[in-house]
Amino acid sequence: TFTNTGSYKISHAVISPIGCADSISKDVNVAESPKASFTITTINNCSSNNRFIIKNTTNYADDYTFEVAADGRIYRNISPLEISFPTPGEYKLKCSIKTKEGCTDFIEKTVKVFAAPNATFYAKTNSSCPSDNNFDIIFERELKSYEKLDWKIDGVAFVPPSTKFNHSFKTTGKHTIFAELSNTS
Repeated sequence: TFTNTGSYKISHAVISPIGCADSISKDVNVAESPKASFTITTINNCSSNNRFIIKNTTNYADDYTFEVAADGRIYRNISPLEISFPTPGEYKLKCSIKTKEGCTDFIEKTVKVFAAPNATFYAKTNSSCPSDNNFDIIFERELKSYEKLDWKIDGVAFVPPSTKFNHSFKTTGKHTIFAELSNTS
C-alpha cells in the first residue's frame, strides 16, 4: 500500500530451491485522491418558482454526475446546472466524481424549498369616522420562524409591534395597507 501519490517501481524476484532465479519489475502510478466538491447558489427557494444553480468545483475529475435523490434525476458533466423542484421540502443533491485513473469520491448536500407564503390579513373597523377612525389590522396566522412580515401603509414602511395592531388615519379617503411576507432562509 502506498500512502503518497507518485510513480513507483515494484520488483519481484524468485529463487528456486536449486538456485534458479528470475525477476520482474513494473512501474505503477499512484494517482491523486479526488475530493468531490460543488456549490449551490440559491436564486429563489420559494416553491412556486424555486431555482438553484449547481456548480462542480472539483479540481481533479474527468467525469462527474449530479443526482437528485428524491426523483432520480441524473445530470452528467453539466456545470453550471440550473434545477428546480416540484414541491416544498428538503432535497438531497449528490455529486459523484471519477478521475481518468478510476479514483472516485462523492459529496451530498441538501437544499430546502419553502412553501409559498400566504400574506392574508384583514382590517376590522371599530370606527371609521374622520375624527375617530380606528382599525384593527390582523394578520391571520402566526409567523413561522423563517418568515418576515413587512407592512406599508399608504406607501410608507410601518413596523407594528406584532401581527395584530391598531391604526388610525389622519386623513379621510381611500388608504392602502400592504403586507409583504417573505422567507428569510
